[in-house]
Amino acid sequence: GGSLTIFTIWRMNPLLDTEWSYLVVVDDSGHVVWYRELESAALALALRGRSILTSELTQGILEIDPFLRTSLSWDVSDLGIDSVHHEVTGLPEGGVAFLSSELRTVSGFEIPGLESPLTHDIVGDVIVEIDAGGNVEWQWSLLDSLNPADHFTLAMYNSVFWTLPRASPTLYRWIAR
Repeated sequence: GGSLTIFTIWRMNPLLDTEWSYLVVVDDSGHVVWYRELESAALALALRGRSILTSELTQGILEIDPFLRTSLSWDVSDLGIDSVHHEVTGLPEGGVAFLSSELRTVSGFEIPGLESPLTHDIVGDVIVEIDAGGNVEWQWSLLDSLNPADHFTLAMYNSVFWTLPRASPTLYRWIAR
């Protein structure tokens, strides 16, 4: 018995094709052991026991057993969120923590030489924890703690300002509380 490697693949066309994604497991020789087509781009993976947790960007979270069966699933629309991306972590008692996002209109951007203050639509991260039944137990929005207008520079004008913590939701829960 060798080791297995689990990963997701998705394509750029030229941007992320959210309708095309696969979950793949290969053995230590690089041979495909099994794969599964997903409904949306999968950007996060985690192991929970013998199952795999994966996020589908616009669909939700799946828990997949070793026989490719979906043992649990949570849909983004049922959770009242808009996405699941970049991080998914199993929690004790069957819950899951993950990164979501929100679109918020933020005002107060001061730009020298332009009529100020300006208002922009900003995408920010939200850390969410759900229980095994899919009930939101806790969430924290980065935009509740960070005002992008306070950290705005002229170099950022006409570019994307994406607030991404790039760390585990469990860590951020500990920091935020």
